[in-house]
Amino acid sequence: MSPVVGLSLDEAVEFTELEDGAYPVTISEFSEVKQGSKSSYITATLVIADGHDRAGARCWQNLPINGRGAGIFVNFLNAATGDEMTVAQYKEDGLEVDTDDLIGSELTAIIKQEEYPEGSGTMRAQVKQILPAS
Repeated sequence: MSPVVGLSLDEAVEFTELEDGAYPVTISEFSEVKQGSKSSYITATLVIADGHDRAGARCWQNLPINGRGAGIFVNFLNAATGDEMTVAQYKEDGLEVDTDDLIGSELTAIIKQEEYPEGSGTMRAQVKQILPAS
């Protein structure tokens, strides 16, 4: 027999998908390195800033750390630090990132609803772009 439960909703928030748009976010944490099908990556957890009607909602950005997609990490890093370094400049100088230094950085996340997985008919909010905080 399935349990009967009494929900306590005093602290509950809605878990509806984020609508398309630009959201002020803060980096709250990074995952450990994961191995994807094409490259290794880490995942940044982004929390929508206080003052927004979706404050506290979370979204995630996968950041490749090797392979062709590693430029995505460079764009993310530039947005978080205010730098304007290119992949070529980082290739010359080398790049090692202590992700703890990025925690608390403020950014703007561009969210777009997309079908995922493709052909499923199921829509999901995706972080399409990360920009410096506006």
